[in-house]
Amino acid sequence: MRAGLEPANSCCKARILITQYDSLQGRRLLARALTRAAFACQLWQWAAAALLSIGSLFLPSVLIQKAAHVPDYTFLALWPVTLLALISCTLSLKEDLVL
Repeated sequence: MRAGLEPANSCCKARILITQYDSLQGRRLLARALTRAAFACQLWQWAAAALLSIGSLFLPSVLIQKAAHVPDYTFLALWPVTLLALISCTLSLKEDLVL
């Protein structure tokens, strides 16, 4: 759907967040919340796309066209939230190494 807008290393960002998430348990609340928000944005896009696909089989195309822009709102928030989550996780883990 947005092949031209996503950078090639988007899988790397998700992989970093997944591997760091286990080490964030019991750590900074902000890092955990931002990581969850990044995953929630991504899951919302997948769920909305699946529901739109299934709905296109049963609902009129006018309704589907109106609802097709709903995942766009989280797409705009996904990159800043993911970047903040990566920065927060990195700073949280860096503080543990210093201490």
